[in-house]
Amino acid sequence: LALAAAGALAMASGDPAVSVSLVANGSVEDLLKLARSRSPGMSHRACVALENVTGEGEALRSMGEDGRRSALREVEAILEGAGDGEGRESLEQAAANLRG
Repeated sequence: LALAAAGALAMASGDPAVSVSLVANGSVEDLLKLARSRSPGMSHRACVALENVTGEGEALRSMGEDGRRSALREVEAILEGAGDGEGRESLEQAAANLRG
């Protein structure tokens, strides 16, 4: 059930309004925690959601400079230990989005 919910969130986060809502509700921190999950499926879905959220211009702007820097530090830290897992490409894109 948790994997299904994470998958739905990953898909929904591609919608700009959902992405803005996720940022406004502080859910980016939750996605970062899930991206560190030992469950490959959960981690991958969280990474896709992070890529989607950071790829939406309005959501990215609503994070503010400090929020983007903080999220970028977390994404880079996750990437250091990520190996070649399924979510790596999404994390790399999220990092690029956060760098601007």
